[in-house]
Amino acid sequence: MKLSACPEDAAIIQQVLDLLTESVVVVDRDGRIDFVNEAFASALGYRADELVGRLYLELLDEESMNTAMEGLERALRVPVTPPTTVTVKTRSGRCLAMTFEGMGIRTAERGLVGVCCVAHDLPPATQD
Repeated sequence: MKLSACPEDAAIIQQVLDLLTESVVVVDRDGRIDFVNEAFASALGYRADELVGRLYLELLDEESMNTAMEGLERALRVPVTPPTTVTVKTRSGRCLAMTFEGMGIRTAERGLVGVCCVAHDLPPATQD
């Protein structure tokens, strides 16, 4: 999945999403990361290009995998998912609780192609 068929449009979309302070991650139907904005990548200690192409489950602690898989499946069925909290592992191995809200991404030609999630860090008092 690509954010836009036109490279110029994709660059503009990337710049806009990188301005957001909220973390944004887009995964395809198989759970592979297609896009992350700078806020998401830096919260986990990565560059965006290091995350694109990876399975999003690789970033989660084992206890959160079932919750995340259920969230992805739900986002592929309903227009917008309720908030789901999972524990994400940073590059350094630190666990970070994040609350994700997802929305299915559809195209006229291919139908449902993936899920866009906005992630919110939980307040420090709720962290492990």
